[in-house]
Amino acid sequence: MQIVILAGGLATRMRPMTEKIPKSILSIKNRPFIDYQLSLFSSNGISDVLICVGHLGEMIESFVGDGAKWGIHVDYSWEKENLLGTAGALRNAADKLEDNFILTWGDSYVPLDYKLFFQQHLKSKYICNIGVFQNYNKWDKSNILFLNGLVAKYDKNHLSNDMNYIDVGISGISKKILNSIPAGFVSLDDVWQKLSIQNMIGGIEVKQRFYEIGSFDGFNEFTELADTL
Repeated sequence: MQIVILAGGLATRMRPMTEKIPKSILSIKNRPFIDYQLSLFSSNGISDVLICVGHLGEMIESFVGDGAKWGIHVDYSWEKENLLGTAGALRNAADKLEDNFILTWGDSYVPLDYKLFFQQHLKSKYICNIGVFQNYNKWDKSNILFLNGLVAKYDKNHLSNDMNYIDVGISGISKKILNSIPAGFVSLDDVWQKLSIQNMIGGIEVKQRFYEIGSFDGFNEFTELADTL
């Protein structure tokens, strides 16, 4: 089971904290955030991690190395010249992706049974299964209409009252999704929005709340959680 971490962005929402350090290694209780992530993955039996890096990525690679300190194998996919966006980063990593993999973000912490989640994805007919949480705008703006296993609407720019779910920062992905990603700078949000219109995206409901450090509120919430980890 492979997990792919998208960690190549500029993290502009977290400046000035991220002006000289990538979001993935922001220190929380004297531990870089990615340390919490990799410890979580290792405890779930995940042994193969691919990190998509770009901006300040050498600092991530310097800390993580080959992953041996967590008992896992870590590889890297580099955006060398230009940042490609979240979907573009996946396309760029094509030769290192397994046929099916778990996708997460460099600022996401989602405590769940990853093997079970992956099995649910493999049993699905969809090329992508987003982890969804019934949010009701509590933790962030709900951006998904979820109906009987289908992500019937995914849109972060045009929210509506029928959207009661949010993506939690983890998805099961088939490599076939790369056929829907054009060259250049492309956001996964745009790809998922288009695929949801075509009824090509499923959802796997997650009951546990998710955590993220992509906002200052989220950073503070995860800092509180870190005392228990």
